[in-house]
Amino acid sequence: MSLKGWEETWLKLMLNPESHQELISQENPALSEAERQALASLPQDLLSEIAGAVQRGRISVLYSSLPARLKAKLAPKLLRKWAQTYALAFPGAQVYPPEKGLDPWLAWIAAQAENQDQPWLQDLIAYERCLLKLKFYQAPWLATESPSLRLASSAGLLVAGPDFDLLLDSRVYPVEIYVSQPFTGWLIWKSAHQNHHLKLHWGLYLVLQMLDGLRACEACLAELFHAYPELRAESETLSAWLSWLQAQELLI
Repeated sequence: MSLKGWEETWLKLMLNPESHQELISQENPALSEAERQALASLPQDLLSEIAGAVQRGRISVLYSSLPARLKAKLAPKLLRKWAQTYALAFPGAQVYPPEKGLDPWLAWIAAQAENQDQPWLQDLIAYERCLLKLKFYQAPWLATESPSLRLASSAGLLVAGPDFDLLLDSRVYPVEIYVSQPFTGWLIWKSAHQNHHLKLHWGLYLVLQMLDGLRACEACLAELFHAYPELRAESETLSAWLSWLQAQELLI
């Protein structure tokens, strides 16, 4: 008897109750004979009812895991419809714990055709997906692992519209007037109790992209100035910003 084999078979039954006979057949090596008989004794209508309850639970978890900003700006009926469509289209997709299944769920929403021409939604989803990757706490040795500077694990870069801060700061900001051009670089980071965002000069954004912990900061700046000579006049300002970010422990 294998608990793992039993759990995997039961999950498949919950997601595909119509495959009852196939899953309990002799060809399924995950089940013992006693387990096979136990599953075979389940009435199909009872199995379908249980599976329906499981699917409704998955839909509920998908909906509840959505970030508050999306729930505030999109109709609950529409979000539940998307959750149902996603749950049916990807029966094996992880939904629990919610933070584990949220990234592909958000990516799916962003990829839907009706959302492609909604820049405010695309930027919000990109922001939420960026936050999922950030960690405020990290092991002490990570801070000295790289020979040069790089973004801390609590910080990340995002490209969004110039009005993105207005979209984040107010739940009642009318999305119809959201400005998505010109594209703007943003620094996102987590502190102990909240998330932060900072609009970046394009030169600073490019430098932060280049800092990978392997090349010296001076080498990255030299490469930037070679590609964009007009930024040489901003060298002191860029260096001051890098020093400030390092003092805030956003560069380590």
